[in-house]
Amino acid sequence: MSAATPYRPSSARSLALVAVFAAFIAVLGPLSIPIAGVPVPLSLGPLAIYVTALVLGGIRAFAATSLYVLMGCLGLPIFAQGGSGFGSLAGPTGGYLIGYPFGALAAGMVAYLVVRRRLNPALTVILLAAAAMIGFVTLSTGGLIGLIFNGRMSFEKQLASSYLSRCLIPPKRS
Repeated sequence: MSAATPYRPSSARSLALVAVFAAFIAVLGPLSIPIAGVPVPLSLGPLAIYVTALVLGGIRAFAATSLYVLMGCLGLPIFAQGGSGFGSLAGPTGGYLIGYPFGALAAGMVAYLVVRRRLNPALTVILLAAAAMIGFVTLSTGGLIGLIFNGRMSFEKQLASSYLSRCLIPPKRS
């Protein structure tokens, strides 16, 4: 391969990476860490989504997360807290599951553009963190929509209970 020829991964390699990262998400998806004082534990699924997006780039990360969601919908207990089935998409948190591929796509596309620019390492790390935040906002938007429609929550009530509000609005001190 000459210096002028761009690197193009083989389709077999891409398929293997998609399968491996779908399995990676499936392993971390059901795991969560309880946090004192917070009723909802921290799920490791989104962390796996962001790692997948930053490593694979947008299209392959979209494929890997879509495969993960499909495997869970087909009955493998790989969603948060061991959930599975197509009914998970219709539940209150179904919007997050639908948002996973789109969050991975958004974060992966930005990460791919950052890595291609070959910037200095410190700036690259900052921009990759920003790419993960873009994925977080995209994923959270899917979750908000799912909670509004599937959970029958008002926008104000849902926004007040979301992770996004915990990040942006400091808790009230008594």
